[in-house]
Amino acid sequence: MNANDVPSPVDRSSGPSDVGGVNPLPARDSFLDVLRAMSICRVVVLHTLLRPPTVYLPWVMWIYPGMPEVFFVSGAVTAQMLSRRSAGEVVVRRIRRIALPYAWFAACALVVMITTDLRSDEPGAAFPWEKAWHWAVPLLAPTGSRDRVFLWGQLWYVGAFLWLVLAAAGLLWLHRRVGAWCAIVPLAGFAFTQWLTKIHGVVVDEAIITAFQFGIFFALGPSYARIRQWRSRSLVALGGAFGAMGLLTAFVIEPIHDKGTQELYASRSAHLLIGAAWMLVALSARVPIERWIDRRRGAVDAVVGRINQRTFTLYLWGLPANAVANSVSRRIDAPTVRLVAYLGLTALVLALFVVCFGQLEDLAARRRRRWLPVGAARGQAVASSAAGPVP
Repeated sequence: MNANDVPSPVDRSSGPSDVGGVNPLPARDSFLDVLRAMSICRVVVLHTLLRPPTVYLPWVMWIYPGMPEVFFVSGAVTAQMLSRRSAGEVVVRRIRRIALPYAWFAACALVVMITTDLRSDEPGAAFPWEKAWHWAVPLLAPTGSRDRVFLWGQLWYVGAFLWLVLAAAGLLWLHRRVGAWCAIVPLAGFAFTQWLTKIHGVVVDEAIITAFQFGIFFALGPSYARIRQWRSRSLVALGGAFGAMGLLTAFVIEPIHDKGTQELYASRSAHLLIGAAWMLVALSARVPIERWIDRRRGAVDAVVGRINQRTFTLYLWGLPANAVANSVSRRIDAPTVRLVAYLGLTALVLALFVVCFGQLEDLAARRRRRWLPVGAARGQAVASSAAGPVP
């Protein structure tokens, strides 16, 4: 279940750094903070609107796919960290930020699946025990019973992110020598996995495919300082070209309607191109967005700071919240009432999950644990307290 970060935090308060031989980034980049918060909110909204029979709106997938932005921001932030710390320290810090929240979620998911599925003879309740080790070492995407996909469908992100963290130092080394051309490496990997799966029918793990797919954006992250200097109309034109290629791929080259669906995720290549288009459009609006942020600094910092402190919790527990809300609301006969009940219950259950389990992100970040996250004060780095899915 392709989502959404998700991505990760870095304390930018220590000052600017020259990443990859390009102009240094500002010590605090509010635009990246907002881009990350928007991306995780979009992931939650998408999952909420794809839960039949209560609500199913596949066209929402085509509007601002969030994962490209999530990995782009993560690549930019990781490059800054590597410019100030050793590769080993960065890897340890990044893994630590997601390890504790993930371990708790994994334990809860396994308990639910084992206790419920072992008592069922239904085919959808079968647990793939041969892949159980994926949960302990999630470099390959953890999987579970088909009936409980809401407990593991989003975990491909954990494996993809871990692969990119391990490769980050090498990608940054390459970026310093060839610039944005370093993105050819994950692009070639993505093309190779598509060749294996589509031409030869080889099964490639979801975490590996998505590591290459979104690794393209991760590898471009260190180029953010240079992209900031591009003209908006150039970014829009390039985004339009990518968007046109994405539509051509989805409806002509690799027709998704032949697969009986309208979902963008039915074509990984189209998803990559459409995601790139939206990311470039978002980057083209950086200047007006930053001006808007400056006029509303206090309110933006408060909202964005709170979201970015709980991004990984929102990402992990969003689908379970959808499932709980759906199981209750589907019993209501009136369609309108059912939809309202589903949306309200989703918000309520997810809020409870955030309150109960969000503190694990504080603990993993070695900051004061809070039932509710706090917004950033003016001048503080909002991203310094974010954990993921944009770790």
